Amino acid sequence: MTDDNRNRSEFRKHVFGDRLAFSTRSIFENEQDEEQMKTDVMDNLISKLKEFEKVPGMSRYSESYVSHDQEHAYAYPLEARQLLQEIEQMADSHLITDSGNPDTVNIGILIDEGYSVNPGDQDAYGWLTGVITTRCGKIVFG
Repeated sequence: MTDDNRNRSEFRKHVFGDRLAFSTRSIFENEQDEEQMKTDVMDNLISKLKEFEKVPGMSRYSESYVSHDQEHAYAYPLEARQLLQEIEQMADSHLITDSGNPDTVNIGILIDEGYSVNPGDQDAYGWLTGVITTRCGKIVFG
């Protein structure tokens, strides 16, 4: 390599190297942050589901569809209604992709934790709603 080429190369490294390294590092860190955020959200959802299953009196609804805004939801303990609302919101946000399809990766995480996740209502295009089956009821999302 000639001195002139070496100087240009060093000049490029000097001028652009830090910015390129920062860009590459930023993209990598953003991907890691995004993955960590997904993990945190799913851990939080699983935690809420486990907490819901511990609410006294809810086990009698094990074969029922449960929701925070159902007509008979007033019969549930207040703690259960609050947890159901949080669970439904998190499931809507993280078990359905932006294109409206089931998020099979996140659903797989719930299945690995022992929860059953199945379609609720369906049409020719796919799922309209999903159902998380817990020991204290079937939670509809979507």
